[in-house]
Formats: sequence, C-alpha cells, structure tokens
Amino acid sequence: MMVIQEHSTLHNFSYFEYLFGLGKFLCQKYEYLFKDSSKIEQEDSIGFNIVNICLELPFNEMEKIPSELGKYNLTVFEDAVLDSIDITYNLLKGFISLKMNKIKRISINHSEFQIVSIIGKIFHSKYNKDLTIKTTWPAKYESFKLNIPYHYLYDIIREHWKGSGDSKAFLLLSSNRYESPIPKTTWQNVFEEWFNNELEKREKVRVNVNDKAILFLKYLYTHSLSAYEEISDKQFDIEHIIPVDRLKEVANTNNGLPISAFSNLCLLETKLNREKGSDTFYEHFDKLVEKEEFTKEQAENEIEIIEKYTHTKRVELEFISNGITKENFDIFLRTRFDKILDIFFTENDIQ
Repeated sequence: MMVIQEHSTLHNFSYFEYLFGLGKFLCQKYEYLFKDSSKIEQEDSIGFNIVNICLELPFNEMEKIPSELGKYNLTVFEDAVLDSIDITYNLLKGFISLKMNKIKRISINHSEFQIVSIIGKIFHSKYNKDLTIKTTWPAKYESFKLNIPYHYLYDIIREHWKGSGDSKAFLLLSSNRYESPIPKTTWQNVFEEWFNNELEKREKVRVNVNDKAILFLKYLYTHSLSAYEEISDKQFDIEHIIPVDRLKEVANTNNGLPISAFSNLCLLETKLNREKGSDTFYEHFDKLVEKEEFTKEQAENEIEIIEKYTHTKRVELEFISNGITKENFDIFLRTRFDKILDIFFTENDIQ
C-alpha cells in the first residue's frame, strides 16, 4: 500500500510532497533506523535520500528525481523501497533493538548516509532495473545477513561516516564491501584504537555512557540475554564494574580517570545495583554472608549467575582491597578489554 494513495502521476501531490510524506512515514514506522534528536531535519531529508539512492542517482543530481521516478509505477517502486528498508531493519534489529537496560533507550548510532547506503545496496542487489527480483538475490541475502550487522558496528566504532557521507554511500553501490567479512585482525586494530582513546578520558564524576559503548554492549550481550530476560519485567542497569564512588578520589588526584571506559561497563540487575551501593557485587555478597543473611553457598550461587552478565571473576577485582591506583585501574581495564574482545569474537563467530 502506498504511503500516499495515488498513481504514479501523484494527481494532487507533487513529488516533493510525496518524498516529504515518505520521510515522515519512515521516521514514525522505523524508530530504530531514523528517529533521533534531529528528527525534524531527518523527516525533511530521509525520503529524498533513500529514493535518490534507489534511483542510483549521485546525490548532487537530486533534481533528476521527478523525471527518473516518473519512469516507474510508483506503487511498485515504493513497495521495493519499503521492502529494502524492512530487510535492513531485520538484519540489524537483533542488535540495535536489544532493550538490555531497564529503560527502552533508542540510541541512533549511525549517520543518515550510513543507513541509506545499506538500504541502497540491498535495493540494487535484490531488484533489477524493471523491479523484478534478481536470480542472485538469495545468495546475496545470505552474505548480507552474515556481514552487514558487523560492518554497521565496525563503521560506527571507527567513525567512518563522520561528515557528509553522500559520496561514500553512492560509491558503495558498486562495491562488494557489505558482502565481505571483516577479518579478526582488522577488528583488533579498530578496537585497539578505540580502547586507547578511551584511556585518554579524564573523568572525575559519573558521566552518561556514550551511545557507541551501548551499541558495543548490545553486540556483546545479544547472544547471552535470553528472550525471556528481554521481554520480562527483569530490569538491568548499564553499570560500572569498579563503582564510580570508589574511583572518584583517585580520579581527583590524577586529573581524572577513564571511569566510563567501555571495559569498565557491564549489565547488573537494577535491584542488586541499588542495594550494593559503592561496593562491588563480590563485596556486597561477602557482607551478606557476614550478616548471615546468605550462606556462603547461596552467595556463590548468586555470584555465578551475576558473572554471566559481568564477564568477571572474583580474582580480577581483588586488587581493590589493597587500594585503587591509576596504574592498577589501567591494568584492570586492559585485562578486561582483552577478555571481552575474546568473548565478542567467540560469540559472534569472528575468525
């Protein structure tokens, strides 16, 4: 069904009005792909940019849209466009729509042209010029399913789409990059650069976790969070493994620390996170055992469940009891960075 119900002549609607209406429709229907802080501006542009790339026009030739679009039955063309957007969303939704923490936070990490480039590549890989389906599509789809979610994350971590991005999106139409796996060594290089930039942070208080870190955590947890945990009323916080309150004093004497570096982040059940305060969850359960509110065996059973989300072991946090320093905190961040990177590679079958 058409976004605006008319034939290809549009009758009472101009192409401009149609594309503007398409943008509003897309922002409402696909909130994980298009809705962000600049929603109004995106409503103005997204319909134009998607149709432009599906017509295979360079973005500096957008004035040709009416004549090129007039060559198609608009209903058939629109169905193909919406189908390509559906495919894009379905390829990414297992990662980007993961609720994970207690509040449904829709973090739009990608730029407009990054998502437009994926939609355009899918459109031209599936459809011929006459909008019939290509015989090569099933094999292409399998390649996209394996690779596009990881190119999406990889490009965001390395900030590949920073800036305008229109020429990059157009050039990708003739590239096989989205069909190719990203080698493990390439991943290691981009993660290493990101981690080193994280170590340069100089924070003295709690700050909001940035969207890039949240996206990475989604890729880390998507295989370990069950469907029940996602749809149930179980609530999680994205929290610091070494609590912020324990790092503040050291941060103040060292002109700040990378308190919110992604290797100091994990998921913790909200109830536990509130109860433990400035203790680590290991210290929290030790105190419960001392108060005889838990037996040692009960505490260890709870800890084993929690470690599924924190990806830690008790021994890795024992240094805290001797006092936190900038040096041992940096060592902790490095050790856990290496660990969660291994988990990321294993869980996502990256060779």
